[in-house]
Amino acid sequence: MLIGVAVYSQEPLGFQLPPQEIIDLVDAPATPSTSISPDNTTIAFIGNPGLPSLEDLAREELRLGGLRIDPHNNGPSRRSYGISISLTNIRGENERVVTGLPKSPQISNVRWSPDSRHMAFLNTTYNKIELWVLEVRTAQARKITQQAISNVMGNAFSWSSDNQTILFTAVPENRGDVPERPRVADGPVIQENIGRRAAVRTFQDMLTNRHDEELFDYYAMS
Repeated sequence: MLIGVAVYSQEPLGFQLPPQEIIDLVDAPATPSTSISPDNTTIAFIGNPGLPSLEDLAREELRLGGLRIDPHNNGPSRRSYGISISLTNIRGENERVVTGLPKSPQISNVRWSPDSRHMAFLNTTYNKIELWVLEVRTAQARKITQQAISNVMGNAFSWSSDNQTILFTAVPENRGDVPERPRVADGPVIQENIGRRAAVRTFQDMLTNRHDEELFDYYAMS
C-alpha cells in the first residue's frame, strides 16, 4: 500500500511593510539640527536621517569600561549623525547647500573655527572616521587628512586660536592587530566582601579580565 504525503515548504519571510500612510509618517523628513557661528552671522543646518537604518543597528559593538565602541572605525557605536549641511545668514536667508561632501555622509562633531570662517566636522564610514573642513565663504567642504581619526574617548579634535590649526587624535598606524582572546583564562574571577555589606556595582560593562584591558588599551590608543 502506498501512502502519499504532501510536503509544503515555507517561503522565506522578509520584513513586512505597514500601510503607505504609516510609512509616510515614519519616513517624514526629520527636523534639522542647527549650529550658529561664534560671530552670530551664519546658521548651519545639518539634515538628520530620522530613524536609524538596519545596517546601523546591526553593526558590531564592543562594551568596554562603560563605553560602546565600533571596532571597525574606532568610534562610538551609538551615535547620531547628519546627512547634509546648508548655510544661511542669521535671518535664515540666502540658503546655500554645501558641496564637496562625500556620498552618503555621516556628519557629526560640528565645530566652528573661532573666527567663524570655517567649520570642522567628522565623517564616519564603515571602517574609518575622517576629518573634514567647510569654508563658509564658498560653502565648499573637503577632507583635510588621510589619517584615521580616533573618536572612542570623544573630543576627537579642537581648533587652535590661530584659526588655521586643528589638533586631532589619530589612530596609530603601527598599533598592530587586535588582541586575541586567550583560549584559557589566565586567572580566576574573585569577589569577596569579607563578611560585610558591599556596595552594589553601578557602572556598566566594567573591565573584567586582562583581555578586556588589552582591548580597551588597543581601541583607546591615539
